[in-house]
Amino acid sequence: MASRVVLLLILGLSLGRGDNLSSGTNISKVLPKLKNSDLKKLECALLSTTLDDSPLNLDSITNAILNDDFEQNIGLILELGNAVRVPELKHAIYEILWKDRQRYYALYEPRYILEHYEKQSNNPPEYKEFVYQKFIAHSTSYVTSALNVSRDSTDSSKFAKKLRFLSQLATINIQLLNRTEIQSNSSAQAAVLENLQQLAIHPDFAEEVDYSLRLKLYECLPSGISLLYTAQKVCLHKANNNNEYLYECQGPTNMCIRERNYERASFEVQRKQIDAKNRTQFAFLSTHFVNHSLAIEQTEVTRNLYGRDQIDWWHVKQVQEGVALHDAATSDSLICGGNSTLWNRENHFAYTLEAKDFDAHREECTWIVEDCSNKQ
Repeated sequence: MASRVVLLLILGLSLGRGDNLSSGTNISKVLPKLKNSDLKKLECALLSTTLDDSPLNLDSITNAILNDDFEQNIGLILELGNAVRVPELKHAIYEILWKDRQRYYALYEPRYILEHYEKQSNNPPEYKEFVYQKFIAHSTSYVTSALNVSRDSTDSSKFAKKLRFLSQLATINIQLLNRTEIQSNSSAQAAVLENLQQLAIHPDFAEEVDYSLRLKLYECLPSGISLLYTAQKVCLHKANNNNEYLYECQGPTNMCIRERNYERASFEVQRKQIDAKNRTQFAFLSTHFVNHSLAIEQTEVTRNLYGRDQIDWWHVKQVQEGVALHDAATSDSLICGGNSTLWNRENHFAYTLEAKDFDAHREECTWIVEDCSNKQ
């Protein structure tokens, strides 16, 4: 409701009985009253009043004000947003202000939103943060939109337009990742890293993006994640023991934790474009056990990891000291190893645990991705 009544309340407190916002309203008479409004009373009124039957709304009021003199009066709207204390009020004002600015300044491409953000140094931190979050959200959706456009699309002009921005999006997100405000915000950092991963697996990324820029992108990714894009072969070993590797058991095709053997432990990595939740997926194909890949069987038995002639997909998540591997089908299972109660003589079986229990089993379920391209 706040987004509908905020400026209506301001006007209700400051306009006289004869004032209204019809097409004939003289906005210049209204503005001084808005500037002198008691915002404390406004907030109290908002918290205790409902005006759902009002024919006016936030959009119509702000448009009436901004259409009178956009450049001058947009500062008034920003002042109101900065002054109010009620979060819903502040967000409502910022939201409509952003929509008007986006329309007025044509802020639709990520680079233009970033340029606009850079010009907000004289504005309050809260509004800067609001614009910054808009950039993150817009950039993420923009990347996703570009990646979802197929070469088979009948709208070739749309595809070409999106394709031209691959290099631009890579550059913007690399710059973003190095910004202090990103580095101090874990959720924002994760969003930018996911952007970079999505760009890296785009089928036209290698062709469209310059080699030096591709290298910069890969270098931005955590080392374990980066190798999934750059290494010809990788191995997975326990983070707490560099001599315990994940590969097939001696005898059964279950996966075991075994001593270092680069030939047997090496995987070729396949990458898959984003899933329904915009996450990158990976498959691990053994380079030693022919036609076998790292697979999971969805059963109640925890020793359910195998080398099989099927491709199962995995999410690889950066964690402290290494990575965690989640099954992509459900995101509920983690690859783990080290629990001696699940061993059978020389077979130290790998197993799965519920993803929600990761913190309690961090040592069992944290892995190091190692470049095994030239190791035998």
